[in-house]
Amino acid sequence: LILIDTLRSDHVSAFGYERPTTPELDRLISRAAAFPNAYAAANNTPRSIPSIFIGRHPSEIPWAQRKRNFPALKKKADLLGEVMTRAGIEAVAVTDHFYFQPKRRLGQGFTTWDNGRSNSQTIKASNTHISSPDVTRRALSHLRRLAGAGERFFLFVHYGDPHARYMVHKSGPRFGRKLKDKYDGEIAYTDRYVGELLAEVDKLGLTDKTAVVVLSDHGEAFGDHRFHFHGHNLHEEEIRVPLIMAGPGVKP
Repeated sequence: LILIDTLRSDHVSAFGYERPTTPELDRLISRAAAFPNAYAAANNTPRSIPSIFIGRHPSEIPWAQRKRNFPALKKKADLLGEVMTRAGIEAVAVTDHFYFQPKRRLGQGFTTWDNGRSNSQTIKASNTHISSPDVTRRALSHLRRLAGAGERFFLFVHYGDPHARYMVHKSGPRFGRKLKDKYDGEIAYTDRYVGELLAEVDKLGLTDKTAVVVLSDHGEAFGDHRFHFHGHNLHEEEIRVPLIMAGPGVKP
């Protein structure tokens, strides 16, 4: 399960976007069931990701601190990692963001939750931290170990770089200087590293027996309805996200 944070569905080139933002995702889409009209359960990360992990609307989640910006979950919450562990599947997560600190309980049931040791463990630091290279390096290490064990596994990988503040990278395409241009550059930058991870899945001989799901937790606004960024309203630009599902028996 690959979650690319803050990825608008209509900025994926395979879904008709005019810029070549996602060549690697486009290749995955060519063999996947791809849904350009999927909708996140919320317009911000701390409400949307728990919904993905629990399979319930935010209003139905057992929050420990419902009104906080980044609420924790109650221990009784039944999370994706716990479901996998009960099924005898080793569950591993690779992230690099302050939101994924243990106190929020998203890691319940996971054998390993690798949130890195970088300087991204505050909200301010996370907003400017470039995480894709290190996330990919660690994800590849876990993937190789899991593949070598020959057992069923679940790997969750979170890519946070498309989230503002948008950083300009030395490598990769640049589309201009406006906010939306820099945002597209971040998508293209992240897409390259997602491609590295998918290439390793193929190299390890896992492609024909592994389900790969790519999605996002919310979109991003650029003045579409007066606001910029996200967390403001429920218009398309803030909640319509890509959903890409590839794997054995899945028809494009």
